[in-house]
Amino acid sequence: MSGLEVLGAITGVLGVLPVAVDTLKTYKNIISSIRNAARDLASLIRDLETEQVRLQTTCEVLLEGIAPFSMIDDMTKDPFGATWEKYSHLLRLRLWESEREFKNYTLDMRDAAMELREKLCIYGDGSSRPKDKVSIIRELKKGASFTLNKKDYIDIVSRIKRGNLALSELASKSRGLEPTRQKRSQTRLIRLIRGLSNGIFNAIRNATTCACVAPHRVCLELAPRDAILIPSDVDDVVAQSLKFHVAFGSDNSIGNRDTQKDYSLMKGQLMDRWNNIYFRLGSFECNKTPTLSPSPSTITASTIAVPPTPPKSPRFVSWHRNDKSLGKIDVQTTISPVNAPSQQVTDLCRMFIGKNKLPFLDCFGYIADTPRTFGIYPPTLYLDGCAILTLRELLEGKQSKVARFDYPERLKVAHAIAVNTLHLHSTQWVEESLTLDNVIFFLPNNRDDADIVSLARPFVVRNLLIPYSKQNTSSNTSRPVNLAVFSLGALLVQVMIGRVESSLEMAGVMDVRTVLSKRDAGKRLFDQLLESGGANYKAAVEWCFDSVLHVAGLQNDKCCQQFFQEVVSRLEEDVQLLSEN
Repeated sequence: MSGLEVLGAITGVLGVLPVAVDTLKTYKNIISSIRNAARDLASLIRDLETEQVRLQTTCEVLLEGIAPFSMIDDMTKDPFGATWEKYSHLLRLRLWESEREFKNYTLDMRDAAMELREKLCIYGDGSSRPKDKVSIIRELKKGASFTLNKKDYIDIVSRIKRGNLALSELASKSRGLEPTRQKRSQTRLIRLIRGLSNGIFNAIRNATTCACVAPHRVCLELAPRDAILIPSDVDDVVAQSLKFHVAFGSDNSIGNRDTQKDYSLMKGQLMDRWNNIYFRLGSFECNKTPTLSPSPSTITASTIAVPPTPPKSPRFVSWHRNDKSLGKIDVQTTISPVNAPSQQVTDLCRMFIGKNKLPFLDCFGYIADTPRTFGIYPPTLYLDGCAILTLRELLEGKQSKVARFDYPERLKVAHAIAVNTLHLHSTQWVEESLTLDNVIFFLPNNRDDADIVSLARPFVVRNLLIPYSKQNTSSNTSRPVNLAVFSLGALLVQVMIGRVESSLEMAGVMDVRTVLSKRDAGKRLFDQLLESGGANYKAAVEWCFDSVLHVAGLQNDKCCQQFFQEVVSRLEEDVQLLSEN
C-alpha cells in the first residue's frame, strides 16, 4: 500500500466518524426522555469526537511541511481528494518503512468504522434509517445490529482508540526522522544515477562499432531526476523509472583529419546530423542469440525490435516539420507499433540509418554494459535539423534567433546544471565540471518555434573518442582545491548575469592562488547577482565559493548532502516558486 493509499484508508475513517457523531446526536435528541440511553449516547459521542480530532491531527502532522500551509485545512476537509495526488511521493518519503504498520492499523480502524455505521443504521449517503422515537424503538425490538447501548460499542471504540494512538506515534516519529531519511534516500539516488550514467555511456561506446571517418559525439540532456528510495526498494527496479535522453551525431565536416590532434570541440559547425533517443534500464538477456551488425539494406523489424513489455511512450512533440500538413501530431495515434523479440544493437550508427526505413517502433532494441542492459526508445521530440548553440555562444549573444533568455530561462538552466553537477560527478559524461563550452542547446530552425522553451533543456556534449583528462592543478599545492563546486559557482554567476566573464574562465593551471583570485573576482559581482537572481540564488553561489578549499569533494557523501541542501534545494525552491506564480 502506497503512502497515498494509506492516507486514503485513514481519511475513509475520517469520513465515517463525523457522520456517526451527528447521527448519535440526532438519536440523543429524539430519546432524551430515556435518561440512561441519553447518558450512554453522550459518553459515546464524546469518545468519537475525541478520536475524530486525534485522527485529523495525525493527518495534519503527515501533511505539515509537505503541503502549503494555505492548503492543509482544505485538504483535511477533502480527504484523499485531487490535491493529494501531487504530494504522494513526499508522503512516501515521510512514512518510510512504517507503511506496513500504517496499513494494518488503518485497515482495522476502517473495519471498525464500517461496523459502527452498520450498528447505527447509517446509509451510504450519511442518512440514518430511524427518524423518530417510534422507529428507534421498533429497530431496537427487532434485535438486529442496531443498538444504542454503550457496551455494544466498547470493542469498536477501543479498536479506533488503539489504532489512533499507534498512528499518532508513528506519524510523529516519522516526522522527526524525515530529514535523515531524506539524506539516505538522496545518497542512494546519487549513486544510482552515477552508475546508470556511466553504464549508458559505456554501452553507447560498446555499440559504436562503425567505421565512420567522422568522430561521433553524444549528448545527454541535463534533466533533473528525482526518486524516493526506501530500504525495501530495489535499486534496479527504481532505475527503470528513470529516463536518459541522449543525442547521437556525427560531424561530417571533419573529413579525414586526425581527430586526436586537429579536432576542437567547439570549432566550426558541431554536427550535420543528430539522432536522439531515450535509454531506460531494462531486463534483457545479453547475447541470448547471436547478434550481427546488419547493413542498412538488410535491416528488418526482426533485427531491431521491441522488448516484450516496453515502457509507455511519452507524448510526441516535434521540434521540426518534415511535412507541413502533419506538423505536431501524436504519431502513436496514427501508426501501430511493431512488436518483435528484443535484440541487442551492436552498431548504433547503422541502427539510426535503418530505423528511418522502418515503421514506428516502441523500442529499437537494447545496448549492454554488462551486467546491465538499456532499452532504446523513440524520443518525444526530434532534434535532427535543430541548430546547435553552446552556453558560451548564448551568453555572448551570438545567436540572434533566441527570442529571450531572461530570468525564468536562466534559473531553469542553472538548476539543471547544478543538479547534474551532483549527479554526473566523476562519470564519463563530465570531466571535472560542466562548462560554458560543453553545455549546449538544440534550437528549432523554424521561426514559428523560436519561443519554445528549448533553452530550459540543456545538454552536455561528449566526444566518444577523446578521453577526459583532469584539470591541471599545481603539484606544489598544500591543500586540495574543490574545483567542481567552485566551477559551478563561477558558471552560475555568468548564467544569471547573462554574460561571459573572462575573470572566471577556468583554463590553465588552477592552483590555490589562482582559484582564490578568481573567487575574489566572482564576489565582486555579487551585487549584480543579487539584483539579477535574488538572495536565494546568491546564497547558493556563495556556498560554492566558500567551499573551494574544503577537503571533501563531491565524491564524499556528506559533501554531497551539503551541496544538495545549500545549492540544489535553493535553486529548486526558486524554480517551484516561479512555476506557482
